Amino acid sequence: MMKCLMLFLVIFLLNSCNGDDAYYDPHRQYDYGSISALKNGVPWTAEIHGADNNGQWDYFGIDINKYNEQGYRREGLGFGKYDKAIGSYEIKKLCYGCVTTGNYSSISDDGDVICDAYDVLESEDNTLTITEYNSSTKEFAGSFKVTFLIQAPVDKCDPNAPDTIRFTNGVFQSKITR
Repeated sequence: MMKCLMLFLVIFLLNSCNGDDAYYDPHRQYDYGSISALKNGVPWTAEIHGADNNGQWDYFGIDINKYNEQGYRREGLGFGKYDKAIGSYEIKKLCYGCVTTGNYSSISDDGDVICDAYDVLESEDNTLTITEYNSSTKEFAGSFKVTFLIQAPVDKCDPNAPDTIRFTNGVFQSKITR
């Protein structure tokens, strides 16, 4: 009984040590590369990686997250279903089964609650261009410009959130990591 109690105590303490980092976000382990843009005219950077369901898809998505100083995720930008090939793609609203989509949201609490959600403003010129793709290393690079409009301005989580968010001069380089 004493051995079981000691084993439980050791496991509990080890897990407590892992839990000391209250700001741990499992998405951060996939950061690879760099991304920068102007967000409403202000310089903006974030963490980035590509994902393609472990090579099971002919396309891939780009997952971009911005964190605050304490390590909480505060912004999420995503682009989905892009060919693993050099080319320019029109970014569309996020929808089930759609191709070449984009989405943006602000995130609150401990980094897992969507605060303000935005849709691609399709009347604007929204383009993602893959300028480099290496199928053996899964590395890719490119550029983007996209404008988002808040989904429900009446129900803003953050009353100071802008109705429109415009990313311009966006450039990235990354790798498909999962």
